[in-house]
Amino acid sequence: MFRLSARSQIAIGLTGIAVSALAAAIFLDFTPNWDRANREGRARLAETLAFTTSAFLSRGDADSLSGLVDAMVQRNPHLESVGVRHLDGELLLATAQHDTYWKGAPDGTSTEQYIQVPIFAGEQRFGRIELVFQPTRAAGLLGHFLNEWTLAMGFLSISCFATFSFYLARMLKQLDPSKAVPSHVRSALDSLTEGLLVLDRNERVVLANQSFSTMLNTPSEKLIGRKASEFPWELEESENWIPPWVLALQQQQPLANVMLQMRDADGAVRTFMVNCSPVLGTDGRYRGVLASFDDVTQLEQKKVELHSAKEAAESANRAKSEFLANMSHEIRTPMTAILGYADLLGGDEHNPRNREIATDAVQTIRNNANHLLAVINDILDMSKIEAGQLKVELIDTDVLQVTNEVATLLMPRARGKGIDFDVSFESPIPSKVKSDPTRLRQIL
Repeated sequence: MFRLSARSQIAIGLTGIAVSALAAAIFLDFTPNWDRANREGRARLAETLAFTTSAFLSRGDADSLSGLVDAMVQRNPHLESVGVRHLDGELLLATAQHDTYWKGAPDGTSTEQYIQVPIFAGEQRFGRIELVFQPTRAAGLLGHFLNEWTLAMGFLSISCFATFSFYLARMLKQLDPSKAVPSHVRSALDSLTEGLLVLDRNERVVLANQSFSTMLNTPSEKLIGRKASEFPWELEESENWIPPWVLALQQQQPLANVMLQMRDADGAVRTFMVNCSPVLGTDGRYRGVLASFDDVTQLEQKKVELHSAKEAAESANRAKSEFLANMSHEIRTPMTAILGYADLLGGDEHNPRNREIATDAVQTIRNNANHLLAVINDILDMSKIEAGQLKVELIDTDVLQVTNEVATLLMPRARGKGIDFDVSFESPIPSKVKSDPTRLRQIL
């Protein structure tokens, strides 16, 4: 957005004062009235010419009068034509095209452009002399406003603005507020990594250090006089946002650790921790605010990354807890089966029926023990995955056998819950495939 510099604003104000003073002088009639002077000059010329014409007519010297009239028109560029008219309306003597130019009132009234003065021959009125002048202004609204005073004001405005701008450019270098700061203090402020602004009561920058000007890629001198709230802050959709430096001045107390975001000269969004402290003047009133801007963009990014890592760790921990809960259930079920069939083995071994049960029990114990071993291997594999040491085998694997073993382990649990359990294949299965039987069993 285009913004006038402080020098231009002051120059415009001073120019306005000068033009206003001229307008007041014109209104109070302290300056020459060119229109009135022009009318008076034309009236004197008309009266003089009328007196001379009366003298020539009294002597009957019409030729000399004609020469005088022609000479007057030629020597006066504003005089268009002159005519001498008798009382009966007959035009006795006239310059070229006088009938075309003359638009005067028939009742003898004169205007600024058309002037008529009575003439006499002796003591008797003979007629009138008519003078046609060029109009002093253009016709219409343009002629009303475009006159010598508007031209003078326009010239005064342009010349004053150029002169004031040049003068202020020289003087403001000597009056630069930043020059009031000693050089060693300025060097110390510029050496700070934090951005630093000194603002007046209207949020306008009085002093900006090098760090802050670098963020905006704007020289410190060009930041002087700008409003701090007009910088490219990244704000949420809120119409009630009040800058912290304004709050500090309103509340008359420091504000600390206010987070603000601003888009820098490279287009990147940077996060700042803003601290504001009102500055007390010699009269006991708060005259401005000292604001510091600590760039915490990297810290905020680290916080985001840490939060993401924390969520990932919590997710992994939840997955591990779910895995261990499932594994505990997987251990409990076959262990219960082992204990139950072990009790059956403790029965009468001489009973043939008991021997058949014992054979089935031993097989069931073996299967459940293998399942427990697989569960323990799963737990160990989980540890290996976390340690990055998990290895996968690639050996001949009987898919049907692995599938049947898994079905044998899961079928009792399904039946116990009243769930139909069956294994079917939609297509022929090869007898052997290259795979890891343990991982395949875990997947199933």
